[in-house]
This record gives sequence, C-alpha cells and structure tokens, in this order.
Amino acid sequence: MALALATDAAGQAKTSSDWAWKPVVLGDSVSVEYLFYAEVGERRSGVVLKVVNRSAQAQCYSMTVIFKSGEDRVEDLVSGCVDAKSLVTGEADGLFFVPFADGRPVGEIGLRGFRMEPPRPDDPGL
Repeated sequence: MALALATDAAGQAKTSSDWAWKPVVLGDSVSVEYLFYAEVGERRSGVVLKVVNRSAQAQCYSMTVIFKSGEDRVEDLVSGCVDAKSLVTGEADGLFFVPFADGRPVGEIGLRGFRMEPPRPDDPGL
C-alpha cells in the first residue's frame, strides 16, 4: 500500500513519527529507513523497513537486506515499486521481517545491492 507524502516548507517529505525511524540509505529523492520491534506478539525482534520516494516519478527498488545477531546472519531479497511522492512500509509491502525464528535480537541491519529505477512497462502494481 503506497502512502502519499506531506511536505514541509522546504519540500521535504514528512511522515508521522519520523523521529522513530533510523536511516539506512539517504538520498535526494529516496530513503530507506528501519524500526526495531523488541517484541511483536509471540514473535520477537522484528524489523520494519520504509522506502520513501520523494521524486516526481514512480520508482522500483531492489535490495538484499542483511540481519545479524552475534555471528549469525540472515539475508532477504526485497523488491517492489513505490509511486511518486509516496512511501511503502510494513508487512503488506513485504517490508516486515522476523529474521531469527528463535527470537534472538537483531543486532545489526544493512543493505547490499540497493537499486532504484523507473518502472518498466511490464512492472505490475503501478
């Protein structure tokens, strides 16, 4: 589900609870941010990502998200599209993760191979 963005006087996108999100990638027209969840119901140590597109054109993204807990590591390939001047986040957009089934806390998060590009005509969903 894409959400439209409000902007401040400088034209910067604003969302509720911006203070809680931590940046992973920051650019002029795109950002990827995350939140840690210490407990999520019976699931523990969840992570939610938010992909923000500040450009005037829809964009499709792809990346490998890396989660670490001590010496253990889990990687997830993530891709999707986000409308112009909007954002995607949470489970419905494939951006919620509980990487360690045994409930271990996530100690680090990172991205590899992050790409944003305009959608191709055969991309569904925009």
